[in-house]
Amino acid sequence: IIALLIGILLPALGKARNAARQAVSLANIRQLTTACLMYANDYNDFYPVNCGVDPNNPNALDPDDGLAPRRWFDDVVLGQYIESTDGSDFGYIPNPPLRSTVGGTVMVNPAHPQPAARSYAMNYWASAYTRFTITGTPGNGARFNLIVKPGDYGTLDSQKGRQFKASADFSSRLMLITDAWAQYWKDDDEDGEFKAVTIESVGTWGTPGQRFGSDPAFNYRDLFQWAGTQNRANPEYVQGSRPRSYIPYYRHGGNSNDIYAREGIGQFGFADGSARAYRPSELYNSDTMKSTYEVLWSPNDEKVEKTP
Repeated sequence: IIALLIGILLPALGKARNAARQAVSLANIRQLTTACLMYANDYNDFYPVNCGVDPNNPNALDPDDGLAPRRWFDDVVLGQYIESTDGSDFGYIPNPPLRSTVGGTVMVNPAHPQPAARSYAMNYWASAYTRFTITGTPGNGARFNLIVKPGDYGTLDSQKGRQFKASADFSSRLMLITDAWAQYWKDDDEDGEFKAVTIESVGTWGTPGQRFGSDPAFNYRDLFQWAGTQNRANPEYVQGSRPRSYIPYYRHGGNSNDIYAREGIGQFGFADGSARAYRPSELYNSDTMKSTYEVLWSPNDEKVEKTP
Protein backbone atom coordinates (compact mmCIF):
# COMPACT_ATOMS: atom_id res chain seq x y z
CA ILE A 1 0.00 0.00 0.00
CA ILE A 2 2.80 2.39 0.91
CA ALA A 3 4.56 1.71 -2.38
CA LEU A 4 1.29 2.32 -4.23
CA LEU A 5 0.74 5.62 -2.43
CA ILE A 6 4.29 6.73 -3.19
CA GLY A 7 3.76 5.87 -6.84
CA ILE A 8 0.63 8.00 -6.89
CA LEU A 9 1.98 10.93 -4.89
CA LEU A 10 5.43 11.39 -6.42
CA PRO A 11 4.22 12.48 -9.89
CA ALA A 12 1.74 14.87 -8.29
CA LEU A 13 4.43 16.34 -6.06
CA GLY A 14 6.73 16.72 -9.06
CA LYS A 15 4.06 18.61 -10.98
CA ALA A 16 3.36 20.84 -7.99
CA ARG A 17 7.06 21.59 -7.58
CA ASN A 18 7.42 22.45 -11.27
CA ALA A 19 4.34 24.68 -11.14
CA ALA A 20 5.75 26.51 -8.12
CA ARG A 21 9.09 27.07 -9.86
CA GLN A 22 7.31 28.37 -12.93
CA ALA A 23 5.28 30.80 -10.82
CA VAL A 24 8.39 32.11 -9.05
CA SER A 25 10.25 32.54 -12.33
CA LEU A 26 7.33 34.41 -13.89
CA ALA A 27 7.26 36.72 -10.86
CA ASN A 28 11.01 37.29 -11.28
CA ILE A 29 10.53 38.21 -14.93
CA ARG A 30 7.72 40.59 -14.02
CA GLN A 31 9.95 42.35 -11.49
CA LEU A 32 12.83 42.63 -13.96
CA THR A 33 10.44 44.00 -16.57
CA THR A 34 9.19 46.60 -14.10
CA ALA A 35 12.79 47.63 -13.42
CA CYS A 36 13.38 48.10 -17.17
CA LEU A 37 10.25 50.26 -17.38
CA MET A 38 11.43 52.36 -14.44
CA TYR A 39 14.77 52.79 -16.18
CA ALA A 40 13.02 53.92 -19.38
CA ASN A 41 10.99 56.44 -17.39
CA ASP A 42 14.22 57.95 -16.06
CA TYR A 43 16.18 57.79 -19.33
CA ASN A 44 14.07 59.48 -22.00
CA ASP A 45 12.01 56.43 -22.96
CA PHE A 46 15.06 54.24 -23.69
CA TYR A 47 15.44 50.79 -22.22
CA PRO A 48 18.87 49.73 -20.87
CA VAL A 49 21.93 49.41 -23.08
CA ASN A 50 23.48 46.07 -24.02
CA CYS A 51 27.02 46.34 -25.32
CA GLY A 52 28.58 42.92 -25.08
CA VAL A 53 32.18 42.47 -24.00
CA ASP A 54 34.34 41.87 -27.07
CA PRO A 55 37.44 39.81 -26.13
CA ASN A 56 39.01 40.68 -29.50
CA ASN A 57 38.57 44.42 -29.09
CA PRO A 58 39.68 45.49 -25.59
CA ASN A 59 39.83 49.12 -26.73
CA ALA A 60 36.04 49.28 -27.00
CA LEU A 61 35.60 50.74 -23.52
CA ASP A 62 32.84 52.89 -22.16
CA PRO A 63 33.96 56.49 -22.79
CA ASP A 64 32.48 57.64 -19.46
CA ASP A 65 34.56 55.51 -17.10
CA GLY A 66 36.97 53.33 -19.12
CA LEU A 67 35.33 50.07 -18.06
CA ALA A 68 33.65 47.41 -20.19
CA PRO A 69 30.63 48.62 -22.20
CA ARG A 70 27.43 48.64 -20.16
CA ARG A 71 24.75 45.97 -20.11
CA TRP A 72 21.28 45.88 -18.61
CA PHE A 73 22.35 43.73 -15.65
CA ASP A 74 25.24 45.98 -14.60
CA ASP A 75 24.98 47.50 -11.15
CA VAL A 76 25.18 51.03 -12.60
CA VAL A 77 22.18 50.23 -14.82
CA LEU A 78 19.46 48.08 -13.21
CA GLY A 79 21.21 48.11 -9.86
CA GLN A 80 19.40 51.39 -9.32
CA TYR A 81 16.09 49.51 -9.19
CA ILE A 82 16.66 45.95 -7.93
CA GLU A 83 18.76 44.38 -5.21
CA SER A 84 21.76 42.21 -6.00
CA THR A 85 23.09 39.32 -3.91
CA ASP A 86 25.72 38.14 -6.40
CA GLY A 87 27.59 41.03 -7.93
CA SER A 88 30.62 39.70 -9.82
CA ASP A 89 30.35 38.69 -13.45
CA PHE A 90 32.12 35.97 -15.41
CA GLY A 91 35.86 36.43 -15.29
CA TYR A 92 37.35 34.52 -18.21
CA ILE A 93 38.24 37.74 -20.07
CA PRO A 94 41.08 39.56 -18.26
CA ASN A 95 40.67 42.71 -20.30
CA PRO A 96 38.66 44.98 -20.46
CA PRO A 97 37.88 45.54 -16.77
CA LEU A 98 34.40 44.23 -16.01
CA ARG A 99 31.71 45.90 -13.95
CA SER A 100 29.89 44.82 -10.84
CA THR A 101 26.63 43.21 -11.90
CA VAL A 102 23.20 42.49 -10.49
CA GLY A 103 22.90 38.76 -9.80
CA GLY A 104 21.11 36.31 -7.56
CA THR A 105 17.59 36.89 -6.16
CA VAL A 106 15.18 37.77 -9.00
CA MET A 107 17.88 37.18 -11.62
CA VAL A 108 17.77 33.42 -10.99
CA ASN A 109 15.17 31.04 -12.38
CA PRO A 110 14.54 28.36 -9.72
CA ALA A 111 14.18 25.85 -12.58
CA HIS A 112 17.71 26.59 -13.82
CA PRO A 113 19.42 23.19 -13.38
CA GLN A 114 22.94 24.45 -12.68
CA PRO A 115 23.93 26.67 -9.77
CA ALA A 116 23.13 30.03 -11.34
CA ALA A 117 23.65 33.74 -10.75
CA ARG A 118 21.67 34.93 -13.78
CA SER A 119 19.07 33.06 -15.87
CA TYR A 120 17.46 35.79 -17.97
CA ALA A 121 18.34 38.12 -20.84
CA MET A 122 16.89 41.22 -22.48
CA ASN A 123 15.40 41.29 -25.95
CA TYR A 124 18.15 42.57 -28.24
CA TRP A 125 15.70 44.85 -30.11
CA ALA A 126 14.71 46.69 -26.93
CA SER A 127 18.31 47.77 -26.24
CA ALA A 128 19.13 51.48 -26.32
CA TYR A 129 22.32 50.56 -28.16
CA THR A 130 24.27 47.38 -28.65
CA ARG A 131 27.82 48.11 -29.73
CA PHE A 132 30.71 50.55 -29.60
CA THR A 133 32.62 51.01 -32.85
CA ILE A 134 36.15 52.38 -32.63
CA THR A 135 36.50 55.35 -34.95
CA GLY A 136 39.90 56.66 -33.90
CA THR A 137 42.57 56.80 -31.19
CA PRO A 138 44.01 60.26 -30.50
CA GLY A 139 47.58 60.66 -29.33
CA ASN A 140 46.56 61.13 -25.70
CA GLY A 141 45.15 57.61 -25.56
CA ALA A 142 41.49 58.61 -25.45
CA ARG A 143 39.13 56.51 -27.54
CA PHE A 144 36.42 57.72 -29.86
CA ASN A 145 33.38 55.46 -29.97
CA LEU A 146 30.37 55.50 -32.24
CA ILE A 147 27.25 54.19 -30.52
CA VAL A 148 25.34 51.72 -32.70
CA LYS A 149 21.71 50.76 -32.08
CA PRO A 150 20.00 47.45 -33.00
CA GLY A 151 19.45 47.00 -36.74
CA ASP A 152 22.15 49.46 -37.79
CA TYR A 153 25.01 47.09 -38.60
CA GLY A 154 24.33 47.03 -42.33
CA THR A 155 24.01 43.25 -42.73
CA LEU A 156 20.95 41.37 -43.92
CA ASP A 157 20.34 39.55 -40.64
CA SER A 158 20.70 42.69 -38.56
CA GLN A 159 17.86 44.36 -40.46
CA LYS A 160 15.30 41.74 -39.41
CA GLY A 161 13.87 43.95 -36.70
CA ARG A 162 13.61 47.50 -35.45
CA GLN A 163 14.69 49.04 -32.17
CA PHE A 164 11.79 50.10 -29.98
CA LYS A 165 11.41 52.37 -26.96
CA ALA A 166 8.94 52.42 -24.07
CA SER A 167 6.43 54.49 -26.06
CA ALA A 168 6.19 51.91 -28.88
CA ASP A 169 2.86 50.44 -29.97
CA PHE A 170 1.95 46.80 -29.24
CA SER A 171 3.32 47.06 -25.69
CA SER A 172 1.32 44.04 -24.50
CA ARG A 173 3.14 41.84 -27.05
CA LEU A 174 6.60 43.42 -27.22
CA MET A 175 9.08 41.26 -25.32
CA LEU A 176 11.53 42.86 -22.88
CA ILE A 177 12.82 39.94 -20.77
CA THR A 178 13.01 36.20 -21.38
CA ASP A 179 14.63 33.02 -20.12
CA ALA A 180 17.98 32.58 -21.86
CA TRP A 181 20.74 30.00 -22.20
CA ALA A 182 23.56 30.24 -19.67
CA GLN A 183 26.77 30.57 -21.65
CA TYR A 184 29.45 31.14 -19.01
CA TRP A 185 30.49 30.23 -15.50
CA LYS A 186 31.48 32.89 -13.01
CA ASP A 187 33.36 32.67 -9.71
CA ASP A 188 31.31 33.44 -6.66
CA ASP A 189 32.85 36.23 -4.60
CA GLU A 190 32.39 34.52 -1.25
CA ASP A 191 32.71 30.76 -1.56
CA GLY A 192 34.43 30.30 -4.93
CA GLU A 193 31.56 28.24 -6.34
CA PHE A 194 31.13 28.45 -10.11
CA LYS A 195 27.71 29.74 -11.15
CA ALA A 196 26.05 29.93 -14.55
CA VAL A 197 25.27 33.30 -16.14
CA THR A 198 23.57 34.43 -19.34
CA ILE A 199 24.79 36.90 -21.92
CA GLU A 200 23.16 40.32 -22.08
CA SER A 201 20.63 39.93 -24.90
CA VAL A 202 19.07 37.42 -27.30
CA GLY A 203 17.32 37.62 -30.66
CA THR A 204 20.04 39.22 -32.77
CA TRP A 205 19.92 36.86 -35.73
CA GLY A 206 17.24 35.29 -37.89
CA THR A 207 13.58 35.99 -38.49
CA PRO A 208 11.11 36.28 -35.60
CA GLY A 209 9.90 32.72 -36.14
CA GLN A 210 13.43 31.33 -36.36
CA ARG A 211 14.33 32.97 -33.06
CA PHE A 212 11.56 30.97 -31.39
CA GLY A 213 12.68 27.72 -33.04
CA SER A 214 10.57 27.42 -36.21
CA ASP A 215 13.51 26.37 -38.42
CA PRO A 216 15.46 23.29 -37.20
CA ALA A 217 18.30 24.09 -39.62
CA PHE A 218 18.83 27.68 -38.49
CA ASN A 219 22.26 28.51 -37.05
CA TYR A 220 22.07 30.55 -33.84
CA ARG A 221 25.53 31.92 -34.47
CA ASP A 222 25.78 33.97 -31.28
CA LEU A 223 24.89 31.06 -28.98
CA PHE A 224 27.81 29.08 -27.56
CA GLN A 225 30.17 30.62 -30.10
CA TRP A 226 33.19 29.98 -27.87
CA ALA A 227 32.30 26.39 -26.99
CA GLY A 228 35.38 24.51 -25.89
CA THR A 229 37.73 27.48 -26.35
CA GLN A 230 37.29 29.40 -23.12
CA ASN A 231 37.78 28.27 -19.56
CA ARG A 232 34.49 27.44 -17.84
CA ALA A 233 32.45 28.47 -20.87
CA ASN A 234 28.97 27.30 -21.84
CA PRO A 235 27.35 25.41 -18.93
CA GLU A 236 24.31 24.53 -21.08
CA TYR A 237 26.38 23.57 -24.12
CA VAL A 238 25.92 19.96 -25.25
CA GLN A 239 28.85 18.60 -27.24
CA GLY A 240 27.81 17.50 -30.72
CA SER A 241 24.47 19.27 -30.59
CA ARG A 242 23.20 22.83 -30.85
CA PRO A 243 20.26 24.95 -29.67
CA ARG A 244 17.16 25.05 -31.84
CA SER A 245 15.84 28.26 -30.33
CA TYR A 246 17.01 31.30 -28.40
CA ILE A 247 14.60 30.18 -25.66
CA PRO A 248 15.52 27.31 -23.26
CA TYR A 249 12.00 25.86 -23.16
CA TYR A 250 13.17 22.73 -21.35
CA ARG A 251 13.48 24.47 -17.98
CA HIS A 252 9.71 24.37 -17.53
CA GLY A 253 8.21 21.02 -18.39
CA GLY A 254 10.55 20.12 -21.23
CA ASN A 255 12.71 17.12 -22.03
CA SER A 256 15.61 16.97 -19.59
CA ASN A 257 17.27 14.32 -21.78
CA ASP A 258 17.30 16.66 -24.78
CA ILE A 259 17.51 20.22 -23.50
CA TYR A 260 17.60 21.62 -27.04
CA ALA A 261 14.27 20.04 -27.97
CA ARG A 262 11.56 22.62 -28.54
CA GLU A 263 9.46 21.23 -25.71
CA GLY A 264 8.27 22.91 -22.54
CA ILE A 265 7.43 26.53 -21.83
CA GLY A 266 9.01 29.90 -22.55
CA GLN A 267 8.44 32.83 -20.19
CA PHE A 268 8.41 36.48 -21.24
CA GLY A 269 8.07 39.95 -19.73
CA PHE A 270 6.36 42.58 -21.87
CA ALA A 271 6.55 46.32 -22.41
CA ASP A 272 3.20 46.85 -20.66
CA GLY A 273 4.64 45.35 -17.46
CA SER A 274 2.93 41.96 -17.76
CA ALA A 275 4.57 38.52 -17.81
CA ARG A 276 3.21 35.39 -19.51
CA ALA A 277 4.22 31.86 -20.45
CA TYR A 278 3.86 30.22 -23.87
CA ARG A 279 4.47 26.83 -25.40
CA PRO A 280 6.58 26.74 -28.59
CA SER A 281 3.52 25.82 -30.67
CA GLU A 282 1.91 29.09 -29.58
CA LEU A 283 4.90 31.13 -30.76
CA TYR A 284 5.55 29.85 -34.28
CA ASN A 285 3.90 27.94 -37.11
CA SER A 286 5.88 24.82 -38.00
CA ASP A 287 4.54 24.75 -41.57
CA THR A 288 5.26 28.36 -42.54
CA MET A 289 8.20 28.76 -40.11
CA LYS A 290 6.77 32.17 -39.26
CA SER A 291 5.96 33.66 -35.88
CA THR A 292 2.37 33.70 -34.64
CA TYR A 293 3.06 37.27 -33.43
CA GLU A 294 1.62 36.49 -30.01
CA VAL A 295 5.03 37.60 -28.75
CA LEU A 296 6.93 40.24 -30.72
CA TRP A 297 10.68 40.74 -30.96
CA SER A 298 10.17 44.17 -32.55
CA PRO A 299 7.24 46.24 -33.87
CA ASN A 300 7.84 45.15 -37.47
CA ASP A 301 7.95 41.37 -37.00
CA GLU A 302 5.09 40.82 -39.45
CA LYS A 303 6.75 43.06 -42.04
CA VAL A 304 10.01 41.14 -41.69
CA GLU A 305 8.30 37.82 -42.39
CA LYS A 306 5.94 39.04 -45.11
CA THR A 307 6.38 37.00 -48.29
CA PRO A 308 7.85 39.20 -51.07
